[in-house]
Order: sequence, then structure tokens, then C-alpha cells
Amino acid sequence: MILITGANGQLGHDLQKILHAENLEFIATDYKELDITNIDAVREFVKDKNIDLIINCAAYNNVDKAEEEVEMCYKLNAYAPRDLALVAKEIGAEYITYSTDFVFDGSKKTPYTEEDKVSPLSVYSKAKAEGEKLVLEAYDKSFVIRTSWVFGIANNNFNSATRFVMKSYDMLKVA
Repeated sequence: MILITGANGQLGHDLQKILHAENLEFIATDYKELDITNIDAVREFVKDKNIDLIINCAAYNNVDKAEEEVEMCYKLNAYAPRDLALVAKEIGAEYITYSTDFVFDGSKKTPYTEEDKVSPLSVYSKAKAEGEKLVLEAYDKSFVIRTSWVFGIANNNFNSATRFVMKSYDMLKVA
């Protein structure tokens, strides 16, 4: 059984479509069903569910607002991912979580690799970098996927931003 956290976000939404298409069994949760910032709640939730993979799609992703909401950003992007890794370890499940290319400062002249040293600049990126470190220290069957802007159909994303730009362009052509 697969547990998805952050299932109502863009990544979780599209991941559910993929799992449905593959006829894989999963439990989709969002903050209303499971508070991932409470490790005891997570432990209780997974009990007796035979979870063998946890995929964490939850995150604090308001990069600008993170400068004001430091505690919440770290709670969701560093400590909750670590706690999910610890719970995965306790139940013998594999664990996947997502990070960001923002953990790098952008000064490198060639493409970054997973071996490159992180150099985060903002609260958001520092919390993500800390989350990566904590997760990988917590459990050796953890996988951190670094990505840039997530592409998909649900919520605010590259595709919806592109649609907005295209609509604006079409309106300018008419005017």
C-alpha cells in the first residue's frame, strides 16, 4: 500500500492519476486527514495499514512568504519530511520526498548534480536543504527528488501560468 501526503496539491493530485492508471493501491491524504507535522499522528495513521511506500508531496511552497513564516516553512519542509522518514523506517516502508533546485545559489556555470554542495539563499531553500539532510540521515531507504517548478494540471503551476500569459496575449491582440 502506498501512502501519499499532500494529495490535494499539484504533485499529489497528478500522482494519484498515475497510480489510478497503474491500478496501484494507495491512500491519499492531505492536512485535513493527516497532520504530517505531528509524528505521533502519523504513527497512529499508518498503524495496521501495511504501508510499504510513503510519498511525501506536502510542502510549504510560498517562497516569498516563507521569509515571514520561518517556523511553518521549516516545520513542513525540514522536520515533517524527516519525521515521515523516521516513520517509514519504523514500519519498513520506502520513502520518497521532494526538494528543489533552490538549494543551490545559481552561481555555477555548468549544470548542478546531486554531488554538488548546497548553497541555499532564502528561508525556503534553507528549510528544503535542511529537510534533505535530515531525511537522508534518518533513513537509508529514503529518496530525495530535487526538481524545479513542478509541471502538472492542478493548482498554481507552470502550465496554468502559461495559460494566463497566453490569454493575456490573446486579449492584447484583440485590443
